[in-house]
Amino acid sequence: MKVEIDESIRRVPALSEPVRQANAFLEELAGATSPHLRAAWRLSPRDDQQIEFVLSEDNGYRVEVRPAFPVKNLLDPVNRKLRLFQVWDTVLQARSKQNMARISESIGRLEAEETDGQ
Repeated sequence: MKVEIDESIRRVPALSEPVRQANAFLEELAGATSPHLRAAWRLSPRDDQQIEFVLSEDNGYRVEVRPAFPVKNLLDPVNRKLRLFQVWDTVLQARSKQNMARISESIGRLEAEETDGQ
């Protein structure tokens, strides 16, 4: 997984370890697809108590998730995992939606070919 950590986060030593742990957890969730992920972390320029996070994937799926959540959720291990489960669930839902669209398209092509062949 490619990780980008903004200077706004690096300036806060208390966030370094939670971000590292969050990235490790995401890699564990992603498994074999982790090389295709990009994670970007920063503090919100509007509110330094909010984390802005972007998780994107480019391996045949075009998925980008942009949650924002309170810093305290990143600092607390249980809340951090819950937030990351929610993010990963959103990625999986987007993948499923894209797969269903591809399947529907393939079925439509096969039906058209079958109709043309008769």
